Amino acid sequence: MKKKPVQKISIRELTQKANINRQTFYYHFKDIYDCIQWMYREEAISVLEQKTSEKKWQDGLLELFNYADKNREVALCAVNSLGRRYVKEAFFENIKKLCDDFIAEFKESTHSENEMEKNKEYIEFLSQYYTTALAAVLESYLLGEWNKTPEEIIALLSRTIKDHIAGACERLNIEPGDFETID
Repeated sequence: MKKKPVQKISIRELTQKANINRQTFYYHFKDIYDCIQWMYREEAISVLEQKTSEKKWQDGLLELFNYADKNREVALCAVNSLGRRYVKEAFFENIKKLCDDFIAEFKESTHSENEMEKNKEYIEFLSQYYTTALAAVLESYLLGEWNKTPEEIIALLSRTIKDHIAGACERLNIEPGDFETID
C-alpha cells in the first residue's frame, strides 16, 4: 500500500510475497479489504493493549495517533482507495474501547453508581458520541486537515471532555469525584 493503490494489489501478489497459497489467504480473509481491516484491528489493538491501567485515556489515544502517523502512507492509501468511512470503521473498535474505559473510569470516580445506572442510556450515548467524534478527528488528522500535533489535539480534546463532564455532573447533580485522568 506504500507503493500502489489497493485496487492495483492482487491476491496473487500478496500470496507470493507472503509465500502462501490462495486457499490459505481465502481461509482467513474474504478479500483484500477484509485483510486490510484485520491489519488495522490487530496492529492498533496491540498498540492499545500496551496501555496499562496506570496510563490515562489520553495516553492510549496518543499511542493510536502515533500509530496512525507512523503508518500514514498506508492509512492514506486506504483513505484514497477505500474512502474515509473505511478508515473510520477500521479504527472505530479501538477508539470505542478507549471511550468505554474513559466512561467506566468516570462512573467509578463519581461515587454515584446508582445515579449512573439511572442514566445508562445516556452513558451509552456518550460512549458512542465520543467514539464517533474521536474517529473523525483521527481521520481528519491523517488527511492533514488539522494543523496541530497529536499532543495539541489530545490536549484540546481533554479540555473539551473535562468541560462536558463538569456540565454533565452539574446537570445530574452529582460530584465529579477524583476524576484526575481528565486533567
